[in-house]
Amino acid sequence: MHSSYLSLLVCKANDPLNLLVHSEALVLVHNKGKETSQVNRTEVAVARNERIELPCIDGQHVLLVWEIISTEDNVSTPVIVDVDTANTTYVISREYELREGNLIISDAQLRHEGIYMCTYTHGAMEGVISLNLVVYENPIPNYPIIDGCTQDRYCVLGVNYNEILRCAVKGIRPEVDLEWRVYQDDSARMITFHGQQQLKTKSIDGTFDIFLTTEFTVKDTSNNRLTVECRAVGTNAKLFQLTSKAELLFQGIGYRKTRDPQISTANNEENVPMVQKAESDALKTFIAQLKLNYENLYCGIKPIPFLQDRCTVHELYVEGGIEYLLKGQTMKQKWERFDSYKNLFTHPQLRGNRWIIEAEPGYGKSTLALQLAYEWCHEVPESSLCSIDIFLLIRLRQLKDVSSIYEAIKKFILPTNSQFTIDEIKSFIDKCPSLMIILDGFDEYPEKEVENSDIFNILQRKMFPDCKVLLTTRSSRLPMEYAAQTNRLRLTGFKSEAQEEYLRKVVTINGYKSFENTIKEWLEENPVLKELCVVPLFFVMYAHLSLQSDALKNCTSMTNFFRYMITCLHSHMKSKFKDENVEKFEINENNHQQLDELCFSKLNGHSFNPDMDKEDLVQKLGKDFLDQYLTIGILREEETLVLSNQPGIEASEHVKNVSKIRFYHSLFCEWYAAHHLANVLDKVTLDDELEEDELEILEDLDPIELQYVVRFACGIKPTAAKHILDHLKISQEGIEALPILCILEQVGNVDKIMKNLREVCSGTLQIRDQDNKIIQRSVIKILELAASRKITIPKVILIESFKRVDTENNAIVLNSEVFVPELCDVSQLSLEHKEMEFRHEILEDIFKYISHCRNLKEIRFLYSLLPYKVDAEPVLRQLSAKTVKVCWFPSSIRFDLDLNSGYWVKNIGSSRMTEQEYKKMVAAFRVFEE
Repeated sequence: MHSSYLSLLVCKANDPLNLLVHSEALVLVHNKGKETSQVNRTEVAVARNERIELPCIDGQHVLLVWEIISTEDNVSTPVIVDVDTANTTYVISREYELREGNLIISDAQLRHEGIYMCTYTHGAMEGVISLNLVVYENPIPNYPIIDGCTQDRYCVLGVNYNEILRCAVKGIRPEVDLEWRVYQDDSARMITFHGQQQLKTKSIDGTFDIFLTTEFTVKDTSNNRLTVECRAVGTNAKLFQLTSKAELLFQGIGYRKTRDPQISTANNEENVPMVQKAESDALKTFIAQLKLNYENLYCGIKPIPFLQDRCTVHELYVEGGIEYLLKGQTMKQKWERFDSYKNLFTHPQLRGNRWIIEAEPGYGKSTLALQLAYEWCHEVPESSLCSIDIFLLIRLRQLKDVSSIYEAIKKFILPTNSQFTIDEIKSFIDKCPSLMIILDGFDEYPEKEVENSDIFNILQRKMFPDCKVLLTTRSSRLPMEYAAQTNRLRLTGFKSEAQEEYLRKVVTINGYKSFENTIKEWLEENPVLKELCVVPLFFVMYAHLSLQSDALKNCTSMTNFFRYMITCLHSHMKSKFKDENVEKFEINENNHQQLDELCFSKLNGHSFNPDMDKEDLVQKLGKDFLDQYLTIGILREEETLVLSNQPGIEASEHVKNVSKIRFYHSLFCEWYAAHHLANVLDKVTLDDELEEDELEILEDLDPIELQYVVRFACGIKPTAAKHILDHLKISQEGIEALPILCILEQVGNVDKIMKNLREVCSGTLQIRDQDNKIIQRSVIKILELAASRKITIPKVILIESFKRVDTENNAIVLNSEVFVPELCDVSQLSLEHKEMEFRHEILEDIFKYISHCRNLKEIRFLYSLLPYKVDAEPVLRQLSAKTVKVCWFPSSIRFDLDLNSGYWVKNIGSSRMTEQEYKKMVAAFRVFEE
């Protein structure tokens, strides 16, 4: 074979006696003298420790050579030679691999940097591909550090007309330049930058530290604030997209214009202004200070801990599903779909001025509260908050030893240097004609046992009866008492439409548009992962982590998912450390027993995401451990006010700022608490007679409030799962689905909990319409496990969840579109529907379905309406041959279907139902239906 680039020479021996080990030898001639200077060279960049695939020929090839050309001495070294006709591939190092002609480097290092040439032939086609591989090192932290700003919040700097700004990036490669500029172009006239000085230092490992100092002068003082940006510029800046923003608040310039105070007519027919001019100016200042605090909150959001940029809430917010509870429901709770949070305060079904939004962790309760704060601050058109004069966002977890809402505003919302007194704050609030209060996180409220606090008085409309109040909380931690006309809503998570919107809005902005369909395909291929990603927090992390690796698509349990997520967070930061520091990093990653125990003690004290004192954590965990978890983002540091009423304390120490540590999200706290629970239970020997005190740790555990702790623990240690499942069967009501969820955390390994599996299957398994898809699929998975081990289940009941039968797949379809396959070892199936009429065609499909169910002996229809006579002779004959009973309970009276005639027969007396009896039942059903 010959080409102008590559030639393959073959020396073949005639060896009829097989004396030679190899009968032929190949020589590949690479013609490097051919002119290749005209080949276009493409730059390809990859972060250190990441995987890169260098493309060559799109299709098959006969001969192919990959070589690297050093940028220092221009020496060429072949790394892969592939001869397809001889099925021979030569690879110089395990660091490289070949896949369909492309060169893959699984763990890119600085030594891999250089010019790569791919030369190939395929019949008459030949060519050369030239790629310049750049291996870059992200700085730590992965954004410019602005002097005076902290990582965990949006930065607002109080400055004068002439000041100095400083920013820096550290540990970056290749080097970049930094630049200060005005973020909005139309505000550039307000300020000039001058005297910009840049300093670069190079470390031994080849990374750079870059510092930029600049002076600025304010030219236009008509506005009191301006957003500036420190960003990377220059040839290499495209590799990083480094930027940090800060808002300059110019001291001495008045607050920006706000709405004029409303005119109050409540007690004065002459429409006297609410306050005089001096008070009006003070009110404007008060409102401006509120907005300044909210901006710090809603502009400091990071959807995943290690992401470089912080975003404003409106850049990220995607609305998930919402339902509201119909009022006046006496027999059962009925939730209806709600169109949008934007109609929360105006919808005719939600009369009154008190709302409770409930949801489990990760569903976005606090994010919604921040979105509302953003809309008020920016007076977003069409928002119902545009008419609100004063908006109060109170994070209830902060209110330890604080029972007054006015004191809470002073200490936790206004700036620390605010001059407003509590009496002045009270005056603003009490006189406000249009007030909105968001009470965020009642499940974390530390003063639930305090009687007559302002918070409870507000909820019960004993205080501020005319203002709008919205409370957020976990579903399991509703207030004991609240106003009778309170509207209840719940967040139901991300369906496919919301997931797609998030991918388009957030994930695809960094050039991953082609990856959007891949992420959705992975969800469709993994039903367990798909249901986990209904939880917005899980989906957001899944979407971003999937850009790093495809391993997440194989997760089949919540424990598996969270374990991988934690590993990704550690790995992302570990890749930035020098080799000699990795071992210490991994020790802190794997040995977190003290953190586990601390989390468990906090959660068992009913604090889902506790505020922990930084100094105490340093003593308990060690400074290196704490710094590592803060850097990763699992933990976050916040400055907060602490009150002390200890006798003899100095006045200056009564109120002080301290550093508090919180988890990125409460689920992280529950993850580490679960490790402690699992480790303690794992030490209990299974064969011993258990004393009560050995399992005391379970006695104080509330499995309803801490179900994630329980489920994680079952997934972490199979032995722990055994003890937890034993405990759950004697625990309180309301946890029917929890043992099933715990069993499935074992990811198929149920050998150690077979006794528990049999016990779960020994009773009635329910699939309810009110259950989410995760629980419904979990029950179905238990049915499959039981069938695989020949465990007979006495009864399965579908409560208000049946929709239809898919005759092609012989499966019941639920209202949620979840499929229930053939029931192999179930004795009885019951369909309970209080307002459903089963017509002939539906009934015949159901009978066909159960005729294929192995070992099914009875089917029951409860509280529904069936035909007077069933005309389906062929399928009734099949049921009769299998001796399957068909029972109907329109009320407490039982009727059995005569499979020969198709008529209903009373169970007592064996007399056939008359037409008159049937008409009475139909009339009663219609009344109940109405």
